[in-house]
Order: sequence, then C-alpha cells, then structure tokens
Amino acid sequence: SAVAHSRELERILAIPEHPGYSPEAREELEQALRKPAGTMRLRPAQADALLGALEGMSDGCAIFAPLQVGAGKSLLAALLPTVLGCSRALILTTAALEPQMRKLIREYSAHWQIHPRIKVMSYSLLSTAGHVHFLDNYKPDIVIADEAHCLRQPKSARTRRVMRYLKAYSKVFFAPLSGTMTKDSIKDHAHLLRQALKDWAPVPRDRQTLIEWSEALDPEPVREAGALMRLP
Repeated sequence: SAVAHSRELERILAIPEHPGYSPEAREELEQALRKPAGTMRLRPAQADALLGALEGMSDGCAIFAPLQVGAGKSLLAALLPTVLGCSRALILTTAALEPQMRKLIREYSAHWQIHPRIKVMSYSLLSTAGHVHFLDNYKPDIVIADEAHCLRQPKSARTRRVMRYLKAYSKVFFAPLSGTMTKDSIKDHAHLLRQALKDWAPVPRDRQTLIEWSEALDPEPVREAGALMRLP
C-alpha cells in the first residue's frame, strides 16, 4: 500500500524553505567571532551553520549538520558554544579522533573566541559503567555530537544516555555533526534530527509514521510513495 496523508506530512510541508544567508551576514559573524590577531576564515557552510544556530536558538534548536567530510566540522563544534552563549559544553567524538579534537580546539583558540568550558569525551568512555551519571553531574547546556552516526542505534548505551539527558533537560541544545549521517535508512538519523530541531525537524515524530515513510524512502522500498510525492 502507498504512504497515506498524515498530520506529520502537513507539518513538514508547512516548514518554510530557508532563503539562505548573505555574504554580509557571514562576514559580520566572522568578525564577531575572530580574535584581533586571528587569521583564519570561516567557510560559507560553517558560517551558514552558525547563523542557523543563532536563528534557531529561541526555539531551543541548535543545528543538524550532515556536512561532507572535510567541510570543517571541528571548527563548527568549537564555535557553537560561543555562538549560543552556553555555560558549559560537551563535544562527543570517537576515541580515535578525541586527541585531534583537543589539539584543534587549542589551535583554534589563537584565532577565535573559543568558549573556556568545553569538555571533549569519546563515545566509548561515555558508554562505560563508570560514566552512567556523567551527564547529570557535568550538566552541559549543549551536547555536540561529532561523528553523530555513532548515535545511530537508539538502543545502544551511548545513545540512550544522551537521549535520556536531553529529554530530562529540554533546554539543552543538541548539535549532531557527521559526513555520513545515514547508512541504510531515514531511521538511522530521525531521532537525532528530531532532538536537534524539535518541531522544525522534517521527519515524522511518531514511530509508526516514520516506519511507513522509511518503507517508501529507504534504498529498497517496499511501499509506494503515495502522499510523499507532495514533498519537494
């Protein structure tokens, strides 16, 4: 059977298309964030993501950034806490990339207004028994998920801990960043997208509708698109 019409489809169709940001807005943001002696520049995609975070913060949204590999996600992660005016930040990344992330943040601080309270932690450490209460004790007001595909499995310890914390503290910003956000299905990232963008997320919020959509949109569809043909 085909995907039926739903209120979630109407909600998503009503989300306005963003007109984009001007070069002047990007330049103004860059000058506000760069130190007087700094020589680094923001790439357009980085500036647009940070401007998007600024625009969405009044709705409790940070960003959902499926940026391609090499697009500069590390600098984006380092600047988000400053842009959003956070008190303390947590950047989650893989164990292999953790030392590099720490090194890059130190290097960025010579050029940019980097927040002084950023903690970098690996997903594997967060998953250990000794860190069950880490999030509640540290109380970050932004959780930045570098290589966010590591939170693809909703039932994994790391994903459950992050999602439980974000649901318990609804005003905490969540920013998933990854060049490989989706592997096989829209279900891979739907929970991350909903948590990051709240009511602005262009995916169904209820499980049954999400399953129906995935059956039509995933690489090997088993359901006709039906009402989804209305999507741009």
